[in-house]
Amino acid sequence: MSFDAIKRQSGRIACTIFEIDLDINDPSLDAEFAANPSSYGTPKTTNDVRAWLDGSVRTYRYSDQYIANLDCFPNLRSAKSNPPKANPGIDIGFRATASIDIDDFETNDAYEVQGLYADRRVTGSHFAKLFARNFVKNRPARIKRGYLVDGVYDEANFQIEHYIIDQYQGPTLSGRADFDLVDVLALTNGINAKAPETTNATLNAAIDSAVTTITANLESGLSAADIEAKFGANGATGYLAIGNEYMGYTVTSATGVAPVVMTVDRAEYGTAPSEHSVNATVQRAIAWGGVNIITILDDLFRNHTDIDETYIPAAEWAALAAGELSLFELTNIITKETEVKKLINELIQIAGLTMYVDVVERAIKIVATPNFDTPVITFDSVEHYEIGTLKVMNDFDRLVTRQLVRWAPRDYSNTEDNNWTKTFRVAAILEELPDRLGVKSDGKEVISRWLPNTVNGNQIATGIAQRNVARFSQVPQRVAFEVDSKYVGTLENSQRMWIGSVFSAITPAKVFCNGAFQSQILTCQCTSVSAGRRPDKWMIEGVSYQANIPPNADYYIAPGEYLDY
Repeated sequence: MSFDAIKRQSGRIACTIFEIDLDINDPSLDAEFAANPSSYGTPKTTNDVRAWLDGSVRTYRYSDQYIANLDCFPNLRSAKSNPPKANPGIDIGFRATASIDIDDFETNDAYEVQGLYADRRVTGSHFAKLFARNFVKNRPARIKRGYLVDGVYDEANFQIEHYIIDQYQGPTLSGRADFDLVDVLALTNGINAKAPETTNATLNAAIDSAVTTITANLESGLSAADIEAKFGANGATGYLAIGNEYMGYTVTSATGVAPVVMTVDRAEYGTAPSEHSVNATVQRAIAWGGVNIITILDDLFRNHTDIDETYIPAAEWAALAAGELSLFELTNIITKETEVKKLINELIQIAGLTMYVDVVERAIKIVATPNFDTPVITFDSVEHYEIGTLKVMNDFDRLVTRQLVRWAPRDYSNTEDNNWTKTFRVAAILEELPDRLGVKSDGKEVISRWLPNTVNGNQIATGIAQRNVARFSQVPQRVAFEVDSKYVGTLENSQRMWIGSVFSAITPAKVFCNGAFQSQILTCQCTSVSAGRRPDKWMIEGVSYQANIPPNADYYIAPGEYLDY
């Protein structure tokens, strides 16, 4: 029997398990490392880089009850999940988090210290020893929620949430330890991921505005591999920045030899050729010229963060690139360290994406324009809403009656207002009539270096403005309610009710109605799915859209008010 089948039955026995994967030494070197009396079989205590071997881990497991057929410590007090909250079309929203509360206990190290290190076993606080011996931050962690059948554990009956450890504290004198968990998109934050890396290279001689060969000096002490990592091996191509001039380059020096000699194409990406002095900074850039948005996202996640590439659902992303997002061919060049999260947010805004980590599927999910015509489920107060949990709230912060977009920079090194080739504004004229005093609401101005002055670029830019106004020119609603587990995840109709899914919510008239005091059906995109107040219940949150409005139906620019220049 599966988790999805059991969750639809009555008399379920719920169970929660918390697991951590912690590094152990490379087993092939244990004989050598065990000769060090301070080593307890972990890289932290061995203090030797050779101890690390990808995949060499020991799993520590804690449960909220005794399980006869599973090795675990039955001392888990609570495991509270706070799922991601998507912010469709704006940014990656709030990350999924979880908090773990565990009772500390004494162990004799029979499980923790094994093999050649076993003679170092001591009896004492489990967590005090665990934290002293292991690197814990950013290590993989899982929460398993599911059901025991006749007291027996079967992984098929459990749903697994995947996280990394952000913080941990304890143990306290009263015997408690706790962990704070986050999803892997935390690894896109500035402290964890910036692109491009600073190259630390300088010109070895001054150049004029016509020179096509340059030599870049590098810091001393670099290995051949380090040197190649700066600009690539012999024959490698790319882009670089010297001051406000961007250049294409080809490496012509021998592999792994400093300084690096390159031929250059001057004045790329709209910049002007100029003179540059000796010791001017030579910075390698990352650039995309007419590249699909999915290819760019794939590049950012794989090459500029520490997120495991197994989180990238390649087939799903490829289908988006070939289908709904096929027109999103973007152009940009990044020449100084920029937070990867910022770049991802810009791409989300351009394409109106919903992005989040599905901690159950262990995948970074991208949802393009939702299909509002076919909700995966229609919720109502007769069958679905737990009593007293339905809330419908006006979301005034999302109101957008006019939207300005600027794009297509003439010079990619220039950020002045007069540098943008194209400007476009959409206004909901009906909503902004003078007799509707106070309704006018500007959306946050969109300024994009990603969109070129091409047919596709112009279509995408105008589409951003039209999409925002079409969806949010009337005050949208935020909907929240609690339901049983059987209405979350994979449904009986094989549809998936999760973050990004479109659902319908029928509102009781006394909560939300039309002028005739009739119930309304709100079409919503799910922004959050979280554990409810009671076991086996889930809280659903969503934001309502005005769906299926033709992009140009009631929206236009007042003649002469805004220019497309």
